[in-house]
Amino acid sequence: AFTTAKVVGATYLVWLGASALWNSWRAGEDAHGPKLIGKPYLQALLTQMGNPKAILFFGAFVPQFLDTSAPLLPQYLIMFVITFIGDSIILTGYGWLAAAGGRIASGHHAAWRERISGVVLIGLGVLAAFSST
Repeated sequence: AFTTAKVVGATYLVWLGASALWNSWRAGEDAHGPKLIGKPYLQALLTQMGNPKAILFFGAFVPQFLDTSAPLLPQYLIMFVITFIGDSIILTGYGWLAAAGGRIASGHHAAWRERISGVVLIGLGVLAAFSST
């Protein structure tokens, strides 16, 4: 089962790399990276809410700070507000940096970024396919 998962994963990496290379040569100067669907904040929120790492992290992290003898709903609301404010500030900063980087790396640079990413993904796929563990 492990070997099958390894080969499927390696094949997928090679396919992603080949797709990135193919699209970079076809798009040329018009490559601008992925397009956002709808509103960026909503898309980011839905992506983060579906992130299994975040769900597991909060499932393991939050219960340590709960007082089980007190009502839980107010405690959950306080933790939600603190997390929402902190994450909003941090993720807004990341979004600003990503937008600034996107403006800098558009056009000709975007095509080369896709080409380099494609070669790296193909290389990682080949390494994964031939690794012994």
